[in-house]
Amino acid sequence: MGIGYASKAERTQARWQSRRALDERQLPSELKSLLVESGSLTERLRANCREHFAVRVLRQARCRPGDFPEHVLSSPSAEALVREVYLECDGHPVVFAQTLVPDTTLSAHPWLAELGGKPLGHALFVRRDVTRLPFEYAELSRDHSLVASAFGALEAGQVPDGKLWARRSQFLVNGMPVSVNEVFFLTAAARVS
Repeated sequence: MGIGYASKAERTQARWQSRRALDERQLPSELKSLLVESGSLTERLRANCREHFAVRVLRQARCRPGDFPEHVLSSPSAEALVREVYLECDGHPVVFAQTLVPDTTLSAHPWLAELGGKPLGHALFVRRDVTRLPFEYAELSRDHSLVASAFGALEAGQVPDGKLWARRSQFLVNGMPVSVNEVFFLTAAARVS
């Protein structure tokens, strides 16, 4: 391999970083504002959509947590539920969200499998027994597995150019983990800033 070229493994692994490291990066203000949103991203998007906010469910299925290495879980689980959605403003995907709910959490909180088209964020933020751990942020290459999942249901004209920013966090619902990764589409983010 020549100097200056990253291997495929290096390109597909994310370098997750803290808010402090993110603050040192030069990012478009509309993107950074969404990335660091500490309240409900759902409510922020809903308030800033020109006409209509929607959650489009792409997939909800059983999985092995090991198939999703970018998720942070405080407790191991043999199986989990994965839910992938687009958060859309006025028919345009703005955020791709991938949620991993371990079986142990799902057994105690079966409502997490019954959200349908309802936003997870809204369901979590109205509960008093939910704590969110700090965010981590990463700039993802187009060949990263999380970006590939995010692009899966986009039409040709909707696929953004270049790298994409993502954030991840873990919610604790009465002490039980739910992991959420979100990929932000920059051109769409400008619509809701």
